[in-house]
Amino acid sequence: MLAADAGHHELIEKLIDLGASVRAEDSQGRTALSRACEAGHVRAAKALMDRGADASHRDGRSLTCGQLAEQFGHSQQLMQLISGQSEKPKCQKFFNLMM
Repeated sequence: MLAADAGHHELIEKLIDLGASVRAEDSQGRTALSRACEAGHVRAAKALMDRGADASHRDGRSLTCGQLAEQFGHSQQLMQLISGQSEKPKCQKFFNLMM
């Protein structure tokens, strides 16, 4: 999760390749994807989503990663990169969660 907080997308990829779970939660129910979105780390969020992170996960306050990004002023940045993905279902899911 610290790699997500700091936006270290390459480290995130390596950790997941070594067996780290994209579903792990902190004490507030936030996943690495939640924390990357909250901090506005677009490449980290993309790396996590590419490896199966659940954009519909809700943290302890019932917020999705999209809602966290919006709350902290990062929704535009995140949506621009994520919308460029070739996997349209993931993109659509992310956009739907923003509404």
